[in-house]
Amino acid sequence: MKIAHSEQTSVGEIRYVYTFGRQEINALRLLLSEENDLNSRFCSLWSDVLHYENASFGLKELMPTIINKLQKKSQFNDLESILKSDYLMLRSLPKYTWTKNWYARNQFLQIAKQLKHAAVDFVLLKGIAETFVDVDALNARTCRDIDILINTSQIKQFANVVAKLGWECKDISPTTLANPGAFAGNAFTFRHPNGIVELDVHFRGASLNWSSREKFVEKIWLEARRTHPDLLTPSDQCRLLTSAWNVFDVENIKSEQILKYFYDFMRGTKSMSLRDKFAFIQVARQNLDFAKQTMWLLSLGARLKRNWYEYIIFRLMHFFEPSYTLRLKIRTTEQIYYWLYHTKNIVKSRFNKRLKWHQMIFRTVVESDTYKARCDSYASIIKTKRDNLRSALLSRYENTKYLLTRSNYLSIRSITQAIKQNISNAINLLLTCTNLLKTSLINFCSTIDKAIRSSKRFFETKPTDPAEPRVKKIYFITSAYFR
Repeated sequence: MKIAHSEQTSVGEIRYVYTFGRQEINALRLLLSEENDLNSRFCSLWSDVLHYENASFGLKELMPTIINKLQKKSQFNDLESILKSDYLMLRSLPKYTWTKNWYARNQFLQIAKQLKHAAVDFVLLKGIAETFVDVDALNARTCRDIDILINTSQIKQFANVVAKLGWECKDISPTTLANPGAFAGNAFTFRHPNGIVELDVHFRGASLNWSSREKFVEKIWLEARRTHPDLLTPSDQCRLLTSAWNVFDVENIKSEQILKYFYDFMRGTKSMSLRDKFAFIQVARQNLDFAKQTMWLLSLGARLKRNWYEYIIFRLMHFFEPSYTLRLKIRTTEQIYYWLYHTKNIVKSRFNKRLKWHQMIFRTVVESDTYKARCDSYASIIKTKRDNLRSALLSRYENTKYLLTRSNYLSIRSITQAIKQNISNAINLLLTCTNLLKTSLINFCSTIDKAIRSSKRFFETKPTDPAEPRVKKIYFITSAYFR
């Protein structure tokens, strides 16, 4: 199972692929299961994880939802022997998610109050919208930032309102306010000094993301419904389309954040009939040109639920669905693309006049070496970090030495000198013993040598008596034994 998305660039097609691991597949099947006893499914999932820190990023984002479902069925307490040291942390994970989501909601409610006074219209999106639509989402759905949609004409007014609450966006300038469509991002990101959550402001006509599809943005405004406390959230269809789009978002694929959006989509289509799914594909085609991707998601959902009838239908539909963009596909990589992109900018910035094509190629080849050298400067960066680390350690050592009092320093010094003196005395004693042993060995060897020489002289004399050899033998043995 995988999600693939190709991004067209001026030099070729960059393909991004996210492959579902066994952890993710087991987690999704557990969440989509209608069984009353989920312990066996969780044990199968945990056998691939063993420890929370070993889980993939996508699984960690789904873990509050999983634990919340087990706790609602009163089945989580039975898993203490399996989870071991992770039990207490996982047990409190839904409460932590609830606390963090409520913090984001409270921050947003303060903003919403001021926006209503200033007559600035807005619609909630993504995770923050789910917490107002679904009560269980407060304990289960992770919400990393606050996403809202506003009218393009009210961007400046919105920025002035939230600035009074401490929210600022560095990307907003007179140029972007005059032409918001030229902004290179998909939303204006506002940040607060607290730094806990961010505020992403989407608007119609952005150069990236689903907000570049004006027909879909208009659909969100027209079908938005009010929730308590008097806030606008997208319709079910628009929430599903936004989730589907975020599954195929390049940045989400690269950062492995697509799993929660995929589960949002699976949960939204779970109760749909086959006819409703066909109608939803048509809505995706009309508003986002997103029919082919929607078919792929529906086929993956059918595969997870082992509904092979729907799986075959959506796979066939995906295969026969024509692509809207027919062009020669030249595969490239993100590294090559940015290398050429920055090289082109360097060439253009150094020449005021318009270059011909052969001049552009020549200058690109020349400047590419310069850019490559800049890219290869990571070695110097690592060296700088290493030098900084060494200087930091030396600084910490000096600070520790300074914190020690003079008396402690002197006592440590005297102890060190005493230990040094003891070690020196032990070494001298060892050397003395070695010299004594050496002298003893030399004397012993000298005595043996004298005995051998005298015995040799004794045996070299000619015997005058027949019994003399026996006497000499006895003499040699006794003298050598009793010496």
